Amino acid sequence: MPVFLLPPSRLLSISDGDTPEVKMGLRMLGIDAPELHFPLGSDPVSQDPVLEALPKTAAWAKLPKDLQHYLLPRLEKAGTRQKAWGMKAKAAFEAMVAEGLAVKGTTRRRNLFLACGPEVFDRYGRILAYVGPCVPKAERGDAPPPDTFNLNMLQGGWAAPCIHKENVPKPKDMALAIAAVQNARKKKLGFWAEAGLVLHGYEFRSLCRLAAGEAGFTYSITDARTLKAAKPTVLSPVEYIQVPEEYRVFG
Repeated sequence: MPVFLLPPSRLLSISDGDTPEVKMGLRMLGIDAPELHFPLGSDPVSQDPVLEALPKTAAWAKLPKDLQHYLLPRLEKAGTRQKAWGMKAKAAFEAMVAEGLAVKGTTRRRNLFLACGPEVFDRYGRILAYVGPCVPKAERGDAPPPDTFNLNMLQGGWAAPCIHKENVPKPKDMALAIAAVQNARKKKLGFWAEAGLVLHGYEFRSLCRLAAGEAGFTYSITDARTLKAAKPTVLSPVEYIQVPEEYRVFG
């Protein structure tokens, strides 16, 4: 009896009697890019009128006043902005993958480096992983491994940090992610150029669900700066803006 049912996967090949190779979805750990196919695979632009009408609903009235004030300017054409930045994030990711996997002077492409955390699958059955170019030590010598694409996306301002308590990075990796977000925000890179107007992916999804009569913000927030304290700072889901983006730990 399976303990976790994965979504249907396409069979690619069979290498021997107990090793099928399948195509599976993968979600990059620790980051959240703007949405291109939400809700339920639809066009985010369709949510423009829905989210612009949200402040007139009872669900909105239940949100804390400071959260309402923070979200209000981000509701105008929220889906349009989400899609526009989602397309830019996808293009940036495609470019960095093409460059990162290229082998100089050849037409060969590198394999991907994949590393999972303690929680290997998300609730949709996708593998959760850090992803980057696989450069053997014999090739790179004393140089460190290349940065992951996860970190690259944060550095370029193409994704917001989205760390869940089940997969908190090691201190060194956490420090790199924090520095990447702080620098991208300071220099207004990527979507940070519209920081006061664009919703993070998780905000967009939460508000779409809230507008549909479902639970909106559902993850409690722990301040990463207090994770090792005797009593970490844990806030309710609707208090998340009290913690800067780079220090939010969800769940």
